[in-house]
Amino acid sequence: MATRKDMLPESTEKLKFRTLYKSGLVNITNYFCNSRCEVSKNEEVCPENYIVLLRGGTFDKCFGRKSFNANVNQAVFFAKDSTYRIDHPADCGDCGTVFSLSEEVLREIINKFNPAYAETPQPHFPFVTATLDSINFSRNVALIRQIEDGTFPSQPFETEILAFEIITNILKQSFEQHNKASNVRKTETASLHKEMTESAKHYFAKNLSENITLEKVTRFVNSSPYNFVRIFQSQTGITPYQYLKQLRLREAFERLSSGEDDITSMALELGFSSHSHFTSAFRNKFGATPSEIREKQRYKRFKIGKNLIV
Repeated sequence: MATRKDMLPESTEKLKFRTLYKSGLVNITNYFCNSRCEVSKNEEVCPENYIVLLRGGTFDKCFGRKSFNANVNQAVFFAKDSTYRIDHPADCGDCGTVFSLSEEVLREIINKFNPAYAETPQPHFPFVTATLDSINFSRNVALIRQIEDGTFPSQPFETEILAFEIITNILKQSFEQHNKASNVRKTETASLHKEMTESAKHYFAKNLSENITLEKVTRFVNSSPYNFVRIFQSQTGITPYQYLKQLRLREAFERLSSGEDDITSMALELGFSSHSHFTSAFRNKFGATPSEIREKQRYKRFKIGKNLIV
């Protein structure tokens, strides 16, 4: 994701922002940054608290020498007044949703999950990224598509309720992950494990369409296969292969919901061995075939629910 002084600038040829919903309580903005989007290497200061949910592509959020990869598997947090840089590790661009809440509402939600962070002069996020589960990923995609199509919701009240549900669920899960990690003693080894995991995420995002092997990844992160698999799973909760497959499937979901027509070509481009292999994995993940998702978008019959797209 590319940023400018205001984080949400007016649309340009390479970087486009579109406000989908705005009120005194919640703002929802859709953004798209193409593969040639130029990003300043200077540090930026975030003017508000933002939660960014990618629907495609990837970017790196950098602090000094530290770098956190942002992709469709994670929610990304921008705390008000924090400084950072944005880099693009892959020539694929990125797109997603920017959610922001009023300070009063955000403080109330954070107070529910971790009062210490809500009592600061301004509520903020103690984490940069957190795992984004399949339910919130697909609900975000469906919400954006339906607002753009004008098919849902019919009332502003409904928009705000759904946005609150998505944001609250994400913050709840993020604080649970953060609190659990905080209970683990921080050591130099733990820091190296986190760096290795971030490095692997970076590699996956940059080489999404390539024939990725365990040997290639472990060479990139400078680890033995055994240690890499063990450490990555302990950091993310899933195996490296599951993480990569989820990246590819979520990229496919976004492209199909955006109107992608050639399913076979897309499947091969995203690293699946065949149309049938892709279809089987997609159905297992989202409960519908790629063609069904494509047709539902074509006829604007998305529904939002806990069972993804129904």
